[in-house]
Amino acid sequence: MRRSATRVAGCAAGLLVVLGGVAARPAAAQMKAFYGAEGYGSLAAGGRGGEVYTVTNLSDSGAGSLRDAIATAGATPRTIVFAVGGTLRASDPLPVSGKSNLTIAGQTAPGDGILIRGAALQIKNGSSHVIVRHIRVRYGDDTGNERDAVAISDSHDVILDHVSASWGKDETLSVTGDVTNVTVQNSIIAEGLKDTHQYGSLVNSETPGGGRITLWRNLYLNQLGRTPRAASQNGQPMLLELVNNVVYNWGHMADWGTQSTITDNETANWNMVANVHIAGPSTAGTGCDAAGNYQNTVLRAGSGGDTLHLSGNLLDGNANGSLDAVAATTANTQGSDPAASPIAVEPWAQIGAVQTAGAALATIIADAGARPWNRDAADQRFIAELQSYGTQGSIKESVPAWPAIAGGAAPLDTDLDGLPDTWETWYGTDPATPSNNLVGQDGYTALELYLQWLIDPGSVIPLG
Repeated sequence: MRRSATRVAGCAAGLLVVLGGVAARPAAAQMKAFYGAEGYGSLAAGGRGGEVYTVTNLSDSGAGSLRDAIATAGATPRTIVFAVGGTLRASDPLPVSGKSNLTIAGQTAPGDGILIRGAALQIKNGSSHVIVRHIRVRYGDDTGNERDAVAISDSHDVILDHVSASWGKDETLSVTGDVTNVTVQNSIIAEGLKDTHQYGSLVNSETPGGGRITLWRNLYLNQLGRTPRAASQNGQPMLLELVNNVVYNWGHMADWGTQSTITDNETANWNMVANVHIAGPSTAGTGCDAAGNYQNTVLRAGSGGDTLHLSGNLLDGNANGSLDAVAATTANTQGSDPAASPIAVEPWAQIGAVQTAGAALATIIADAGARPWNRDAADQRFIAELQSYGTQGSIKESVPAWPAIAGGAAPLDTDLDGLPDTWETWYGTDPATPSNNLVGQDGYTALELYLQWLIDPGSVIPLG
């Protein structure tokens, strides 16, 4: 299981913007966003080779805030790190709008990390090469606005990794519009709040020629439906890789469950591989599929055109408190057109770390969501309900309880390059000279390697 590194006291105050020197590196065209990035969004470059902005307060705006860190990003790539942890209460959406080459590195926050409360995180308006990792976005019922907790729209080359999204009031996490080359992985998408609209994800790429979206190793939990609901709504041949996800306790009204095409103008091509559907207390009803109940359906489709490759999926539909899943076949789909083989895609876009469905379930229990080494109370509850295998969990209309997120002391960073002095000493760079963009192993910068080291220290090798 991934874990955090030990932190030392010391916190630089104020707004910190640093541009380090760039050393030669291998061609970046096929470099992954980070170790463990998979799927169509895996080549997002983020802030590689650029400047560093350190968030130093939890204010909704102003110098040193996350909003300012995002808004002031310009043509130079930027990595956002945190010298503060806790709950950031925002009154308006936090838009990554028209931004390119941006990384938001939530794993750097001290204490319990960062929770964004009461506002949506939006990646939109032509943004590209955006990386977001280890951030909690819990929209909640503080506001009367009806928005997704996290929304990606009209953007490309985006990857979200270890994000915890919950309590949205439209969908919870959606990918819509002119979007392509997007990955959402290792995330928890839980408990939409809008009455009769407690939905997980709307994925409707309308990119000419077909957008390409990957959902890999995510947990959908306590959602009425749309877990996800994925189809192009203008007839474009959208391709979805739905691989190694877990859906727990879907409901039985309106757009219930996991859905593909509904109307004649919709098109969807799915690689639905090694996912697990586990019914819960809210999964009840009759008359919806050939088997006669909601519990036995892993995918619904309607009158549009969809092509499905279905393999290695499991279904546990009896909600009896035991994990006794069986193979899900085309008999457990409604109205879909199963394909005989996977849909052809570019070789690099294939997920290289596909697990069996059972192994994926174990990985999600151990590793899904923001900062799994230090989950907040909400994510702890979600995982516990999943592990009840049918006896716990419910669809909500209001926030049950807001988790407490403790702050903490950030490590000392003398040269303000995003790299703590202690880490630079261990790695072999000079704590007094900006080293963030010096190239290390596999072509990644020292800053990228530090961000990886926070999650998996054993994967980073000091300079010789």
